[in-house]
Amino acid sequence: MRKCLCLLGVMLLLAVSVHGAETKTHNCITSQFNYSIEYPSNWRVEDMFGIVAVSPLEDPFEGTFVSIAVADMSKTKKNFKEFNAMLFDKIIPQELSNFKILDKGSILLDGKEGLFQVYTGDKGGIGLKYKRYVFKKGNGFYELTFQSLEDNFKKYLTQAESIIESIKVK
Repeated sequence: MRKCLCLLGVMLLLAVSVHGAETKTHNCITSQFNYSIEYPSNWRVEDMFGIVAVSPLEDPFEGTFVSIAVADMSKTKKNFKEFNAMLFDKIIPQELSNFKILDKGSILLDGKEGLFQVYTGDKGGIGLKYKRYVFKKGNGFYELTFQSLEDNFKKYLTQAESIIESIKVK
């Protein structure tokens, strides 16, 4: 019986540490946009000129992060699918060498239809892997990107997806 209780206790501790039971909330409020995200307590948030970056405290590379950027698209006639196509046809291939799209599809984020793409590329000789989401709500185009070294991508993917899926636009 004691062995069973000890085993159950260890499993509970592992479950809590893996799923990061303790989360924090970050609110981003500007004159045009107001949204919040939840992130594990072992990650940190930096707000840099309107772009929010959330990264694990333990990441020695300091290149694993989820970024959230919002663009006011009230004056454009582009829909988010055209916006996404522009990103992947023109902008991202110029930023990365050996750019390759691995997967793409649709997703719901904060109740709105969105698109995601998984891709790889080299930046400064370093192999990176990304999962980028885009959706529109109101006048805002929300771009959420998870970036990591290719070797660390799977390690942080579940936490990154939880952060991204937690977005609430007010």
